[in-house]
Amino acid sequence: MRQPRRRAALDREVAVCDDRFQLARRHPWSARILTLTRPIPSAVSLTYTEWMLSALRETGADAVTAMQMHVTLYAYAQGLASNLES
Repeated sequence: MRQPRRRAALDREVAVCDDRFQLARRHPWSARILTLTRPIPSAVSLTYTEWMLSALRETGADAVTAMQMHVTLYAYAQGLASNLES
């Protein structure tokens, strides 16, 4: 039973990374604006982060590992997106 939940959680994470990449394809300048190092505080960004972390926690990762996974995946999508403009 754990495997389908884990797969669904990872699929959700991949879908969000893909959405982020597609946004950057439509608006290349957005890769420079939307960052994790200097996030714009908002209720939406907090909700997004909590949603992402809950998906990663469903894989069985502890809180620290989930945050590391989230930052790594976000940075990967951000890095790809930032190269679209150059």
